[in-house]
This record gives sequence, structure tokens and C-alpha cells, in this order.
Amino acid sequence: MPLTHVLSYPSFQGGHNAFLLCAEGGHLAIAEYLAPKMEGHLFDADDARYTALHWAAQQGQLSMVEYLVRSCGFNVTARDKVGTCLCG
Repeated sequence: MPLTHVLSYPSFQGGHNAFLLCAEGGHLAIAEYLAPKMEGHLFDADDARYTALHWAAQQGQLSMVEYLVRSCGFNVTARDKVGTCLCG
């Protein structure tokens, strides 16, 4: 099985993939390793439409939030399933 499939496959409860879990936990070095390998799945969201940025922000992972916005280009105006926006 290709690494990309393992990383992007939502094999965890709630539709999480490896990158979402990494962002939620604030594992910046791992995120920097995984991001270029996600091949079109970097901005995937879970079942609640939370992206890696949503999870990092919710868990107070400031360094991860900065990395996701500045280096990966995550959208700070993305909304979750109920319409909540990170920007307030």
C-alpha cells in the first residue's frame, strides 16, 4: 500500500487521517515531514468538516496554526459543519 494512501485514508473514527491527528497533537516536525507527502489530501476535513487548522486551533497549538497558515496556505475563513469560522 502506498504511503500516500495510508496518510490520507480516513481510517480513524470521525474521518481523521494521519495529518489531522498530527495537527491536533501539535507535532510540528511530523507535520513538516508529512505535508509534502499528502498529495492532494493536505486540506482534507473530517466528518465534522474540521481541517487540520481547526484541530490545531481548538487544541491551542499556536506553532502548528502558524505553520499551517504561513507555510501550507490553510484558509482561516474555512467553516466547519455547523458554519463556525476560525476567524470569529
